[in-house]
Amino acid sequence: MLKCFFKILPMALFVVSMNSARAADEEQERMEIQQPIIDMVFKEKWSKLDTLFSSYVNGFPSTSNGTHKLILAYLAVTDNNVSKPDGGESTADDWLKANPDSTVAMMLKASSYSSKAFYLRGEGAAETVDEDVWPKFKALIEQEKSYLLKHKNIADKDPMWYQLMISVARNLNDHELLMKTLEEGSQKYPTHQNIYLDAMEGSLPKWGGSPELVEKIAQLAASRTSAQSGKSYYSYVWYNALSFQPEMMELLDAGQIISWETMKTGWHDRYKAYPTPQIATEYMTTACLAQDEKGFTEGYSWVNNQYGELVEQVWLRNMSYNRCADFFRSKHK
Repeated sequence: MLKCFFKILPMALFVVSMNSARAADEEQERMEIQQPIIDMVFKEKWSKLDTLFSSYVNGFPSTSNGTHKLILAYLAVTDNNVSKPDGGESTADDWLKANPDSTVAMMLKASSYSSKAFYLRGEGAAETVDEDVWPKFKALIEQEKSYLLKHKNIADKDPMWYQLMISVARNLNDHELLMKTLEEGSQKYPTHQNIYLDAMEGSLPKWGGSPELVEKIAQLAASRTSAQSGKSYYSYVWYNALSFQPEMMELLDAGQIISWETMKTGWHDRYKAYPTPQIATEYMTTACLAQDEKGFTEGYSWVNNQYGELVEQVWLRNMSYNRCADFFRSKHK
């Protein structure tokens, strides 16, 4: 379908990221969660922050579209520190002086090493980085790994430990460590979405992984959470994988590796939990790729045919409602 789809329809150039693919109402929710945290960090309200983060670990409360509030809370802390040359280490040290047992401060301290490593690396492609930078980069990532291992006891209280260790494994190209960490973390925190997402990102073909590895992670996510969420996590992992590496869209189009029947079931399960235009649109864009006109039409009906409510940024690369609708109409001519 992809070749036909892009032959019939004009090209559009944009790629969604996990953080940009949000409905406007979720952006408001995000601001309401993150702004008070930013203010508390600025005012050094460490105890209040620790209490708030603990509440976000308990049961992983989510926004209306299913984003875990714990992730948004951590982003509020790290996004305001990663651009600093010290990667937020001074903030973490001040926090730890006030509360040496703060798991959040420890995680900020750990992430400061990779933040410094990427500050040193710069934003260019790998081939543009000076050769003498890479040993320093790796040394900082190894420091993060050592710090995390030293404080592994906090993994019983905060799933961010597993996320950071998965990121460390990805940055060290250590897939054995990545999968070992995913296995342990998903047993301890089976419903924590970002453990699977971080492992998926580190297993993409562009990072030396493969579609088969992404499928393995999606299947693991679904199996760990089937009692609570059915096949929802399968769809969630694969949708984000297609967003991160659009070249893999061809797999769904060709009926290879990705199970459309499993993904379709997953969208139904996810919509039951989060009945929003964003989830309906994620279903529609993947149904279009799978050439499932009934699924595409069904997803549209979930938003009561109000196209204005659909989330434009959620469509996968070079796709939109009108393009998909035109494609299906062309098949009936």
